[in-house]
Amino acid sequence: MLLLTPSKPAYQVGDQVTVGYTLVDKYDNPVPGGEIDDPAYDGPDGLIELVGPTVFTFMAEGMVLISTCVTGDAGKCDEVEAWCDGTAPVLSITWPERGATLTGETAVVVTGTIHEDVSSMAYFTINGEDVVPAEDGSFEFVIDSAHGLNIIDAAAADVFENETLTTRSYLFSKEYLPMDAA
Repeated sequence: MLLLTPSKPAYQVGDQVTVGYTLVDKYDNPVPGGEIDDPAYDGPDGLIELVGPTVFTFMAEGMVLISTCVTGDAGKCDEVEAWCDGTAPVLSITWPERGATLTGETAVVVTGTIHEDVSSMAYFTINGEDVVPAEDGSFEFVIDSAHGLNIIDAAAADVFENETLTTRSYLFSKEYLPMDAA
């Protein structure tokens, strides 16, 4: 059983990780003695830098798959994923523009894009309601506007709890009256 020290759901760029192990039987009981082969690291180039055969440093965000076998027994192997993800999803609201003054129909379609390039999304909400983006990351969300100031509160997080929040507002009225200087 491969173990990572320190044990974290996700690491940050610059974190140093040590690969350790515990030999276990088929019931997960520890078995004394034994050695493992040097671990193999499978991930994008430049993701990690080896400090030693069982120690590495994350140099970029992404996932590395670490695998090895018990020395002399290629049938007894294990693998573990190590994630480096310290950035939140990138969220952009493209409509309505910040501080827009809108009139007409009360249904306003909020549009934008959201991307999580390292891991996957845990949630994405606007004004507390779930939003499901298209495959390309674009989204549309309809708000039933009230007269006056309307707030758009958008929140998103990835599976490692890296969260992004953004707030936008717009003014809405069925009719705007010209200002009377008197």
